Amino acid sequence: MLDKGAHLRPRPASRVPTTYIPHVITPTEDLVERLVKLDIKSRPLHVDVFGLPRRQIAQEILHLVRKIVFPGIFADNHRVNDSNLKYHLGMLTSELKQVVEDQVTRAILHSWKDTSPKASQECATRAKKISLDFLEALPHLRQMLQEDVDAAMHGDPAARGHEEIILCYPGIEAIFIYRVANTLHRLAVPLIPRIMSAYAHSRTAVDIHPGATIGKAIFMDHGTGIVIGETAVVGRNVKLFHGVTLGSISYQDGRTMAGVKRHPTIEDEVTIYAGASILGGGTIIGTGATIGGAVEVTTSVPPGHMVYQPPLGLSFRPAKP
Repeated sequence: MLDKGAHLRPRPASRVPTTYIPHVITPTEDLVERLVKLDIKSRPLHVDVFGLPRRQIAQEILHLVRKIVFPGIFADNHRVNDSNLKYHLGMLTSELKQVVEDQVTRAILHSWKDTSPKASQECATRAKKISLDFLEALPHLRQMLQEDVDAAMHGDPAARGHEEIILCYPGIEAIFIYRVANTLHRLAVPLIPRIMSAYAHSRTAVDIHPGATIGKAIFMDHGTGIVIGETAVVGRNVKLFHGVTLGSISYQDGRTMAGVKRHPTIEDEVTIYAGASILGGGTIIGTGATIGGAVEVTTSVPPGHMVYQPPLGLSFRPAKP
């Protein structure tokens, strides 16, 4: 029979002696000590410096800008219409200014490696001006993105509408993030534009350096695998298919080429088909040229010309039953 008072009785004392417990250096503690020593010896100068810009908040900047330049399409749990559009945009731009100002302050302070009160004040003043200049660029940014969407609408027979393109096309998402990052890059904001381009790469498999120059109405069909380097220049109404690389020739010491034009120039109305690689800072693809798929181009192409590989001979035989 169950003793109802058993749970009230004291438990017997532990047989394990507790008068002396030696301190043992566990593998975890030893590992931490070695990591601390290594960090002190070769730290990348981010400890004890004003906080770095946050990747998640850089993404939040993109989300806010997207709601502003595509009003109603990315609205949160409420309908945007003519009667509340002004209020909607006012709230978003106010929030955006605060977030951009804070993150830009962090980015500039980190680049200066200076935590003095004077540096902090100067960075805050500079960040405030940059945030205002960034907001002033939004109307132009919106117009550029509208032309990119129109280019996709005209260039893709599978497109069923502008909303589908904005919501579904990875090339449009990639060019949107690029144009935001490029705006900040031209305002001399450190680090944040690269955080944004890395985010775009992870989401769309399109890698565009924020320092590249890209004109109006670009259409990246499919998008996947496109690479556009830092010093590339791309003109208006250019169409790129998946897997296109606008890249640089490899150098023994890449740092010696910093600040030098090492990526190609693509002039207006050029079409580059899938898998093509255009390499080198002196390579110019002339207006209206067409580059065929899977070719490598390291010399300039005159306007209106076509570059292609001779067709390979194909062999046919009946399939085995």
